Amino acid sequence: MKLKSILRSLSSDHLDAILEFWGIARPDLTGVGSEAEGRERVVEYLYPRLQMEQYFTPAFEKMGDEDKDFIYFLTIHGGELPHEA
Repeated sequence: MKLKSILRSLSSDHLDAILEFWGIARPDLTGVGSEAEGRERVVEYLYPRLQMEQYFTPAFEKMGDEDKDFIYFLTIHGGELPHEA
């Protein structure tokens, strides 16, 4: 699955946890009509930031060795592992 598709499948609580772990401020959701619209706005806000070194490096440094090894493994395989849903 692609990153944006994965983000879209997550609950608001999971998206908030990602924002917190990565040290990214929550976007302003003023004027959002529904929870689904709010989640989509968070996804659109979060997606490019998860690809920026300034956010990735501090998040990566917080990870344990096993998680870091998994990231290295994914990097070797092009950042994506196909799987059956």
